[in-house]
Amino acid sequence: MIEAIKERARKKQTPYILPTGSGTIFIGVFFTLFLMGLVYGNNLTLLLAFCMFAFLIGVMFKTHEMVKGYSHISIHLTDGVSAQIKTNLIGNFHIELQSSNQTLKAQSGTGTFQINAKRGRYPIKVIKVWTSGEWGLFKVWRYVPGTSTLFVYPRLEQVEKSYFRELHQDGAEAFHQHKRYERGQASKRIDWKVYAKKEELLVRDFKENKPDTIEINEKYLKGDFESKVSKMAWLINKAHSESMDWELKLNKGTYLPSSRGVAHYKKSMEILSEA
Repeated sequence: MIEAIKERARKKQTPYILPTGSGTIFIGVFFTLFLMGLVYGNNLTLLLAFCMFAFLIGVMFKTHEMVKGYSHISIHLTDGVSAQIKTNLIGNFHIELQSSNQTLKAQSGTGTFQINAKRGRYPIKVIKVWTSGEWGLFKVWRYVPGTSTLFVYPRLEQVEKSYFRELHQDGAEAFHQHKRYERGQASKRIDWKVYAKKEELLVRDFKENKPDTIEINEKYLKGDFESKVSKMAWLINKAHSESMDWELKLNKGTYLPSSRGVAHYKKSMEILSEA
């Protein structure tokens, strides 16, 4: 019966409102003063109770309007290490994403929410938005339709700079060209052979020979499994930021062929999120 009522509420998108703990205490004080005023015939007490009642009604309508005022609440989920939710909400709101195994919660006063959760894949079935307004006397909530899947990526853990060179022998620096010496540059970079011939101060400019494809392989990394996943995520971010191709290999047999770009990055991070 209760589940049927909840399901109906989710489909109707009707705002619901109930007093909070503080609101319940406030209502209790109001009724106490009102009854005391009636019993003892104290007009001042009755006036105070009336003022409390007027304030309570005003807060209730204002809090209810904070959610009812939206004909449409837009929800946009963005995957990431700290997953982000962008909405058109204005004011202090809470959002709850209910998946099959967990409820992700966040709070924001700007309409943009940050989800801090363990890495993983979260199929979102129900989205709930609620607020208690400025005074915290009433809680008003509403369900937002739509299903989606949110990926929380692994945290990033830097690996040693020697990783690329150890994995690819052609990762060392090679001479690229000569450049005119400028004041302040290290003298050891000056090509003294050129100076002896032409009496011209030139410095050697080196360029790193980057491999065509970076092999991001779990077996080459140290640490426990979570540490390895974090290091692989860092390597993927580095390769992506430097516009390099990479392939991904996990010990359990998962393999993603070499490629680059946003789609390849997203697929790689999704694999690590679920690993």
